[in-house]
Amino acid sequence: MTQWNIDIRAARHLVALARHLSFTHAAEELGITQSALSRSIQRFEDSIQVRLFDRNRGGVHLTVVGKELAKRASALVDEANAFERTVQQSARGSQDSVTFGMGHLPAKALLPQVMAQELADNPTLHIKTFVRTSETLLSMLLLDEIEFLLCADALVPEGAPVKRSPIGVYTSDQLVRRGHPLLDPTERRQPHEFPWIITKQVVAEQPLDELHSLSQLRQKPQLEIEDLDCLSSIAQNTDAIWVTSRATAVRELEAGLLCCLPLEPANEGPIIRLMMYSRSDRSLSPAALRLRDRFRTVAKS
Repeated sequence: MTQWNIDIRAARHLVALARHLSFTHAAEELGITQSALSRSIQRFEDSIQVRLFDRNRGGVHLTVVGKELAKRASALVDEANAFERTVQQSARGSQDSVTFGMGHLPAKALLPQVMAQELADNPTLHIKTFVRTSETLLSMLLLDEIEFLLCADALVPEGAPVKRSPIGVYTSDQLVRRGHPLLDPTERRQPHEFPWIITKQVVAEQPLDELHSLSQLRQKPQLEIEDLDCLSSIAQNTDAIWVTSRATAVRELEAGLLCCLPLEPANEGPIIRLMMYSRSDRSLSPAALRLRDRFRTVAKS
């Protein structure tokens, strides 16, 4: 049986001529000359040894076979056009969807601003984000349920089969409510005399029970909660000291609801290094690469 390679250009020419039944109008639509269109149709007919159009003084008419092939070619051209649009969109990073995960700290510090930019620039992109613990997100990543995740560096085991891309560095701060006793220079009590609250995300360099330099607080925190909004509310309404990055409480600090305790260099907390993780055997999509760059820009601002 004879086989033919499908020529999308010839199919487009066939569809255009079948629609207009005029070489002049079809050539104008295609942006080619009438003679080039005529040669293309003739070559196609010769290759399949079937006449598709009757040409006479009365004009151009589809043959019975021409009608059937034009119908099939139309569906083929529509699919080819859709394929080309998808390729072009992917090259611009404007694919249909992207799914990723974030730890609670980077979600609070980075997500609102980055999503505002992304939605403005790419309103048709469907973005699905999971805010979970690093353990849950790593499992989702390895199961191909998300394309990448963002969390503090030390929260992903060294031996995990992932690629690491640095996003930014934050310092940990001690936040307290407005009017907290420790903001009074005459206060004689020390930080370790107050309860303190924390999210696991600030433990980026060493185990929690080794953070002896953190305001000389040697006991475990009274509260360890992943929900940063909950921690913020507790800090605003109690004398607890919230150990976090100020990037997670920008609005509260600007509104004066929370304040940063002044720290001596010896009492400064650990560095929080944010990383983007993706599977070592997967390539990131253009949209994921664009989001990575956006996260980096916001983290540096």
